[in-house]
This record gives sequence, C-alpha cells and structure tokens, in this order.
Amino acid sequence: MQDMKPLYWYWFTNLPYIGKKTQQKLLDYFVTPKRVYHEFDENILRNIGITSKGIESIRKRVDYKEIEEKIRNLKEKQIQFITIDDDTYPKRLKNIFQPPYCLYVRGRLPVEEKKTIAIVGSRSCSEYGRSMATYFAKELAKEGVQVVSGLARGVDSYAHRGALYEAGGTYAILGCGIDQCYPMENFNLYSEIINTGGVISEYNI
Repeated sequence: MQDMKPLYWYWFTNLPYIGKKTQQKLLDYFVTPKRVYHEFDENILRNIGITSKGIESIRKRVDYKEIEEKIRNLKEKQIQFITIDDDTYPKRLKNIFQPPYCLYVRGRLPVEEKKTIAIVGSRSCSEYGRSMATYFAKELAKEGVQVVSGLARGVDSYAHRGALYEAGGTYAILGCGIDQCYPMENFNLYSEIINTGGVISEYNI
C-alpha cells in the first residue's frame, strides 16, 4: 500500500496563502497535514488565526491523483521529494529551529557521517576573497570534508569550485525553486554540483 504521508506533505507545503507561520499554527492544532486535509472546519481555522484566503485555499482540497501526478513529475525531472518524516531527512537539519518540512533535492544529500562545513561570503568579493574561498574549500575537500554554500556569485561560487577541484562533495542550498539556477552564469557549476554532490531547496519547481 502506498505511503500517503508524502502526498499530504506536498499538498500542505504548496498551499497558496499559507506561509511558514500559518503552517506552524495549523500543525500546532492539527498535528499532521493529513488531519488538516481531512478535518476541514472553517470555524476552527478562523479561531486559530487563518486568513480568509488561507481558509479558501485549504477548502479547495485537490484530489490525491493530482498530487501524485505532481510528485511523479518531480521524479521524471530527477528531483527527490523528501519530507521531515522520512528516514533520509538530514538529522542535523531536523534539530535546528523551524526546520523545513520538505526538501527538494537534485543529486544527493550530504552524508550524515561526514564532517560538513559552510563557506559563504560577499557576492562582490575581492581577489583575495576569491582565492581564500577556493583554497579553504579545496583543502577541506582534500580531507574529506563536505563543503556547503549557496551557489551565489562571488565567495559561494569559488567555494563550490574549490571543492570540485578535489572532486569533493559540495552541496548548494538554494533560496529559490530547485530547478532555478541563479545567477545563470553558474549553470555549468549547478550541473557539476548535481553530478558530484547535490542541490537542495525547500522550494518547489
């Protein structure tokens, strides 16, 4: 029998007019996305502070088949959809304040057992900043440390490239949809990272 949890999480985290704070309000009351889906009660929703637009968004509950189709579309694009309930969800991420409920991943997630370090910095960095980001990432990758950055112009890009010089695992955390490469000048880098490590976002395509 198919595990329905991912379908409920996909529906819940892609509801229009339902942001992070509102999601938390809903889970504080209903506990799970499944209950939000099945136990619609307009009075309860108003009492816990859900706006009219949010209530209408929940009221228009889409059919399971439509959600399955959207998740199947992700798989066809080689995008993994990972929920906070999954065993593969990163344990270290789960322990932060307000972890994302779902992750979209191209490539793979960082290996839990390996040391990981984030290198981030200015988009308009100096030549010294570029060389140091590259150097540190390269030396860390040489020692088996996984390098995480944001794929942005500047220090982030050079940190990824430094890790790639040593064929080290490097991972890009995006602030946009998983299928969007910004800036576009980093498209080749985006592709290389997918092949050697992973690109990760809490935002859908």
